[in-house]
Amino acid sequence: MGEYATFLAAGIKIAKEAGEIVRAAFYKAKHIEFKENSNDMVTETDKKSEEIIIKFLKGQFPDHSFLGEEGTAVGEMTEILTDAPTWIIDPIDGTTNFVHRYPFVAISIGFSIKKEVVVGVVYNPILNELFYASKGGGAFLNDAKISASPTKNLKESLVALGFPYNRDDSVIKPHLERIYRILKNCREIRRDGSAALDMCSVALGRVDIYFEYGIHAWDVAAGSIILAEAGGVVTDPDIKWEMSGEVNAPILDICSRKVIAGGNAELTKKFLAMLHSE
Repeated sequence: MGEYATFLAAGIKIAKEAGEIVRAAFYKAKHIEFKENSNDMVTETDKKSEEIIIKFLKGQFPDHSFLGEEGTAVGEMTEILTDAPTWIIDPIDGTTNFVHRYPFVAISIGFSIKKEVVVGVVYNPILNELFYASKGGGAFLNDAKISASPTKNLKESLVALGFPYNRDDSVIKPHLERIYRILKNCREIRRDGSAALDMCSVALGRVDIYFEYGIHAWDVAAGSIILAEAGGVVTDPDIKWEMSGEVNAPILDICSRKVIAGGNAELTKKFLAMLHSE
């Protein structure tokens, strides 16, 4: 685990503890609140999970900053990502799934230094899948090393995607047009409702590529380092990355609210070209 071993171990430990809370509440009735002007939900379990994560990490690393979805737990959240060592937390990624007892939910914990994510932990306590990685240390599922998909042909690709919470026509119509182009050019599409787990699915080779608009830093931070360490590509879906030129994609700004995650550079380039086609 190298120089980031202490941070990775802490992330794994508290993700498992938060996972126990999520698992215990999974089949029980939930108290649901809706965020202002949104279809986005939050439950008491989201808040409880976030609280124990922040309290533990704050106790271990009192000088670190925190960026997260709910921002309610202990008044420790920052509003923007800075150069400071920062824990980027989604206490339940896939809250809608959690409410409906659909088993794709995860605790997502990333750790950044100078805005670069160097540690990621994504834990699905319902399926008992623990994904984790640290910079230069490889990516793992339940202690077994994982690698992203080698598929390079769009027609052979299984594509994961998400839908925005904003359901205005100006947002939904362009998205449906993208989906039409994708469906015409890939093998099949999946929508599992957890950005963190979608990125881990690409890292595992379970799906070949994933993209989404409207996500946040806490949705993708942990998954981005897990996928990168599994040999995949994480970048911006709005770039026009030429088929020739540099091998590596431009680095993703995790605060850009959009992401494309591919198993390899060649497939990602082809997908981007198709995405931008008229």
